[in-house]
Amino acid sequence: MEGQLVWKDEYNIGVDIIDREHKRLFKIINKLFQFTDEKNKSQWACQEGIKFFKDHAVKHFTEEEEYMASVNYERLGVHMHIHREFRERTLPALEEELERTHYSADSVEHFLGVCAGWLVGHTLMEDRAITGKSRSRWVDLVMRTAEKSLAEEYTIG
Repeated sequence: MEGQLVWKDEYNIGVDIIDREHKRLFKIINKLFQFTDEKNKSQWACQEGIKFFKDHAVKHFTEEEEYMASVNYERLGVHMHIHREFRERTLPALEEELERTHYSADSVEHFLGVCAGWLVGHTLMEDRAITGKSRSRWVDLVMRTAEKSLAEEYTIG
């Protein structure tokens, strides 16, 4: 899988400890892209990637959540939920898929695509909201979905 993530200034949220870690993640994902292009290193790269993301999810998410708490970020609970879902559902599901398919090219590509997409999307949509550089889109999505469900539930017809 050919790919390269390029760090852009718009990804900076203005909090050094978080921005440094995000830049580090970009570099690591780029290394994983390089390793998966080499057939004999693809499985190893994904195993190391899963291990890294599990460890990272605990450390980085904790640091990010501590920062949010220190500035009284109003959507801390939602942000923690998003982190928990990635850590407890997304990564284990990707790991299971990789193992079930014996690290097929498609599952390796899926793993890297999800990790890269999650990193960029989460940074742009949610992490930037911490400092007011954007609005949290997750909260709006959850609220619209809940409102639609309630409206459908209580519609007479």
